[in-house]
Amino acid sequence: MFSNKHKEMYSQINALTREFRPRLNVIKDKNGNALTDQEKIGERWAEYCREMYDSSEIIPPQMPPNKEDDLPPLKSEVEWAIRQLPSGKSAGVDNIYAEMIKVSGDPGVELYHKLCLKIWETEQWPEEWRKSAFVTLPKKGGLQQCSNYRTIDLISHASKILLKIIMKRLENTISREVNETPAGFRGTRDQIMNLRNMIEKTRETNTEMYMCFIEYTKAFDCVSHNKLLNGLKTFKVHYKIINLIQDL
Repeated sequence: MFSNKHKEMYSQINALTREFRPRLNVIKDKNGNALTDQEKIGERWAEYCREMYDSSEIIPPQMPPNKEDDLPPLKSEVEWAIRQLPSGKSAGVDNIYAEMIKVSGDPGVELYHKLCLKIWETEQWPEEWRKSAFVTLPKKGGLQQCSNYRTIDLISHASKILLKIIMKRLENTISREVNETPAGFRGTRDQIMNLRNMIEKTRETNTEMYMCFIEYTKAFDCVSHNKLLNGLKTFKVHYKIINLIQDL
């Protein structure tokens, strides 16, 4: 109850205090020309996303994926993944909200388990699950530049069921191979706690501490997908998981 009230209070304070930034229906193309036609603006966004996400580099395969037998998704995993779906989030293109999946009960678990088994067997996602709704959120800087927006893809909540199962299996596999020290591309909660502990220690001992913060532009978007796939093969991730990730 406290967390819900805390979240509501934060939302109200944020709405009252945040700076109003009007959204202009103008986007500049690569040459700096202003586009006002909605179709042209859509084409510019499509071009921007292709350039940001498509990788033209050719990375030779380093080692074959793990061909050993791996269990298909279990019904217990599907039930767990459904419970993990976040509530209060926007739906994808299928307009199915997480709350609708959660209240489907045992019949829903049975249905999505069959779907996950089919996807696992064919190594192909349903076409609707591969689609996403594209949302842009303004950041700092001029709003006529695509690079000054944060892009969010709203994917189907149903697809997140199998994605969460895949993620959990990846974590179990890779955690045995990767040291706990590196913090890149990991959750920040533990790292923030470590940093706070270090600050407290330096205060107790009256010693100096220097911190350097580097902001990498679109770090997650700039990672080569080919290198990621080869990295999964290096960690002997099961070939079905690699093929499903590649099919997205």
